[in-house]
Amino acid sequence: MKARYLTLPAVALVLSACATKSDVATLRRDMGALQQRQDQAIQQLMQQNQQMLDTLRNAMDLQRDAAGMTSHRFQQLETSLARMEEIVGQTIQYITQLNAQLAQFAASGAPGMSPLPGASAGAESGGASSAEEFYALGVQKLGEGAYATARAAFGQVIREFPNDPRAADAQYQIAESYYAEQQFGEALSALELVARQWPSSARAAGALYRAGVIAEEMGNRSRAREYYQDVMQRYPDSDEARQARTRLREIS
Repeated sequence: MKARYLTLPAVALVLSACATKSDVATLRRDMGALQQRQDQAIQQLMQQNQQMLDTLRNAMDLQRDAAGMTSHRFQQLETSLARMEEIVGQTIQYITQLNAQLAQFAASGAPGMSPLPGASAGAESGGASSAEEFYALGVQKLGEGAYATARAAFGQVIREFPNDPRAADAQYQIAESYYAEQQFGEALSALELVARQWPSSARAAGALYRAGVIAEEMGNRSRAREYYQDVMQRYPDSDEARQARTRLREIS
């Protein structure tokens, strides 16, 4: 699939040098067909990855229920699951790169050709759509307990669409995935990044307040107070500031 896609720009350049209107129309139809085949291949690949993950999870559940299971075997299964989630994350990144390359080529068109109808609009609107899709995938995986895969999806939102409103939400959810794994230090760092990278976002105040709550759970009241005070100073009119004020009174 990849090799066939990468040869498309070169083919288009050769054809466009002496392209007639009929040639251009044919090339556009071919590009549309290629886009459809790529979408189908991507969908199939994602389904296969999900099936492999589900199969491995089911095997782990059966092993948990079986008597006499050794801790070594369980650790092997856990390692295999983590590796599969990593592969899914890499697949997500690869799909994003392919779609971006094809959208860029379709929007610009080959030399001597006008851009494909609707290509520019599609590229612009497709970005927001893709950010939403990756975010939704991350939320789904987070709910399923596939934390590494969830972080991969959220990470794609941040890397590919850093100015999208979903970027701050994605960073916040990365923190929640670490919290679910009881990696509290990583969770706090991820929450701090929300307020630092997207200070004007709707998530910023909530991220700092959430960090304070986690710090409290860790038994670190002094750090919790710092987070609560930060919320009150930077976002004094927010609901989180009022909640932080209440928490400060209770832990002082």
